[in-house]
Amino acid sequence: MFISGGFNVYPPEVEKLRPDAQADPAGLLGWARENMANYKVPRHIAIVDDPPRNAVGKVSKIDLAGS
Repeated sequence: MFISGGFNVYPPEVEKLRPDAQADPAGLLGWARENMANYKVPRHIAIVDDPPRNAVGKVSKIDLAGS
């Protein structure tokens, strides 16, 4: 969970995407603005082929934030 504008935002809500979907930053932001609460819309989107993962296999958000 992270806090945006004083509201709790849970990553799975923001990260849900169909496995077969094609993503581009502008399209994702447009979709998010239409379908999500304003405080949940990401400020920045970076598309990576293979995100860093921790020992358990989950995406390491700390490592992502540093890159």
